[in-house]
Amino acid sequence: MIKDLNNICDQKVFEKLFNIHAKELRRFIFFKTQDMDLAEDILQDAFIKLWDPVSYTHLTLPTIYSV
Repeated sequence: MIKDLNNICDQKVFEKLFNIHAKELRRFIFFKTQDMDLAEDILQDAFIKLWDPVSYTHLTLPTIYSV
C-alpha cells in the first residue's frame, strides 16, 4: 500500500513537472528542428526517459580531481 502511495505522489510530481516545462521545451526543440512533429516526439521521448528510472540509473556523477 505504501508503494502505491509513493507511485501516486511520484506521478503527481511528474505531471506537475511536465505541465510546467513542456511548453517551453517544445518551443525550444521546435526552434532547433523546425519540425513540430519531431519536436513532439523528442519531447515525449525525453519525458519517458525521465519517468523511467531504469533509463538513467547507469549514469554517475563526474569525479572531480584536485591537483
